[in-house]
Amino acid sequence: YQLTSEYADPNGLNPETSFNYEAGFSTDLFQNKLNINTSVFFREIDDVIDFGSRADGSFGYLNQNQQNDEGVETEIGFKPNDNLSISAFYAYVYGRVIKSPGTPGAFNLSRRPVNSSGANVSYNLNKNLSFSLLYKWTDSRRDIYYDTNFNEQNVVLTSYHKFDAYV
Repeated sequence: YQLTSEYADPNGLNPETSFNYEAGFSTDLFQNKLNINTSVFFREIDDVIDFGSRADGSFGYLNQNQQNDEGVETEIGFKPNDNLSISAFYAYVYGRVIKSPGTPGAFNLSRRPVNSSGANVSYNLNKNLSFSLLYKWTDSRRDIYYDTNFNEQNVVLTSYHKFDAYV
């Protein structure tokens, strides 16, 4: 679409190129009563295709910047018996855009929190009835919106706690 739309760059676009890796492990301990999962990832994208203001003042698709993202996710689960399971999780995600070589970059993952965590407790009363309680905390995060004059507005969305119950 970026190559053929009315907003396509008349000079063409370079393809995005990326380097990604992810590594993780999972283990069960104490006769499968305790489970631990962890993974880490890294992604680097060059020639990111974006929509924005071009050098000639027009708006459209263009190659710009480099995007680097990294993170870790971990979950611990405990199942002391067949009816009860307890788990907790944590996630860290960080992304930054590099606008020119040699600069440190700036965080740019809009609406995505750097940190989030939570816990879940589930209990099976019998084979037809169970209940679960879920708690999740989401860290504050940045967002961008455009006002009625098309001026970019940066805001911080506050962190929040969420509780869910299921029967």
